[in-house]
Amino acid sequence: MWHQLWPMHRGSGYLQNYLDGEGMPALADHLRTTYAPAVEAGTTRLFVARQWRERCEQVERELRAIPRVEGLVFSSFRHDNRAAIARGDWRAGVLEK
Repeated sequence: MWHQLWPMHRGSGYLQNYLDGEGMPALADHLRTTYAPAVEAGTTRLFVARQWRERCEQVERELRAIPRVEGLVFSSFRHDNRAAIARGDWRAGVLEK
């Protein structure tokens, strides 16, 4: 997540850090090499949740094109997504249920 609960602990021996990308592959690469293969043989549906501030059609298209990625979902912050709560569906681009 974008906020830090304990900033005094930053940089203190973590091997990976999603906040600044330390030790992490790019998201698209991580989806292709780790997450997609993990769900390939089963019935699990893989959705990518992002905390978008500014949406980017090109990035969203690239993520949706990755095998086994079923779609994108919006931030799960309730105050940011009243429409998604009202329709009971958090997938990006879904207008009605």
